[in-house]
Amino acid sequence: MGFIRNWLTKRPESEKPKTQSHLSMKLQNENRILIDCIKIINTSVDVGTVVGRYNLLIDTLMRLSQYEGHPSVSFEAGELPSKAHARMKEEKSTIMISAIQRAYDDMIKKSSLLKTDTGKSNRRTRFFDKLMEQSVDYPDEFTPEVITFIGDLMDN
Repeated sequence: MGFIRNWLTKRPESEKPKTQSHLSMKLQNENRILIDCIKIINTSVDVGTVVGRYNLLIDTLMRLSQYEGHPSVSFEAGELPSKAHARMKEEKSTIMISAIQRAYDDMIKKSSLLKTDTGKSNRRTRFFDKLMEQSVDYPDEFTPEVITFIGDLMDN
């Protein structure tokens, strides 16, 4: 499940310079960062990692949006970085809930391999303790919707 599209800053072959400009290299690096962030946000089972990559994604989209009107930069058909930035901010809760669900599923899977009920219970307790610590460390990412979702998981 992907949350944003990949942008490439391409110009027609006839307009490409023979050597890469500083701007071109900078935009390619920003694109690489976007791709890495998206991949990690969509697959990581570590909520702290997802929070860090989400914030990096938001910062990168903000930097890319500064080039939307630049005459030598064109973004392929699709969503402009400024629109993706706004959408990612709107979807923050959904992104965090998905990450927490993946982490929870991973914890359940690992707990099932433990032999004792005490071990399973301790793993679950540590998981939720860590989430509560993260909710204090990252209050902007742990929106009321996310806190409610965590509470629902705890009640299961």
